[in-house]
Amino acid sequence: VSLLVIRNEHMVQDWNSIEVLLSKEYAGKTAGIASAEDFPYDNSHKTTDASDLFLSDESKVALCQALCNEIQVYKTIIRKAANLKVEDVELSILEELKGICPTEALNDECEDEMPDIFDKIEARKGRQ
Repeated sequence: VSLLVIRNEHMVQDWNSIEVLLSKEYAGKTAGIASAEDFPYDNSHKTTDASDLFLSDESKVALCQALCNEIQVYKTIIRKAANLKVEDVELSILEELKGICPTEALNDECEDEMPDIFDKIEARKGRQ
């Protein structure tokens, strides 16, 4: 099973890397190379108070700590992505993530244990 990832910050690059992988896998089909125009995006918050756009340093630290387990899962997914090169992984983790949540980017463990959701999944199997 291959895991393919499209990072929001590198959407065009990641899309194209997946296209290349798929075109190699399905010989005879050509990959369509995408451009930034192929992925238009629009911020849904067109008018905001500028003060709402910033978090204090203390708030950033608290948010990063609260999201520590999710950050660890993100790092695992990024590292296992078949379409990302080592440089892509390093850029996402060691530069971009580290710039936002330095402690969580560098550490592989969190203060809070990862919740075990196995029993919850098993209990809900077959329910609609």
